[in-house]
Amino acid sequence: MLILLWKIYIKNNQFHEAKAIFKQIIKLGPEHSFAWRNLGFALTKIGEYEEAEKALTKANLLDVENPLIWAYLTIYNLKTGKRNQALECLNELSKVNFN
Repeated sequence: MLILLWKIYIKNNQFHEAKAIFKQIIKLGPEHSFAWRNLGFALTKIGEYEEAEKALTKANLLDVENPLIWAYLTIYNLKTGKRNQALECLNELSKVNFN
């Protein structure tokens, strides 16, 4: 049920609501990299950059081969003006299978 809700919230740009859903999913299973990744994405969209970085880093630690995490880290770094880090993330993104 929670997964259906966050898809609706993201689709409708309701990132504060999505943030709450991702936090609930993480409480149920902190090992789910998709929840950390999407929490980081939602936090980036609402400008909570410090928390977004923590969430995306956690997602990356859980699933270093996931191209979406590297893509979201790239977006995060671009939004926060960290061009060198964004280039590093793009480099890592090119190493994993990204379609």
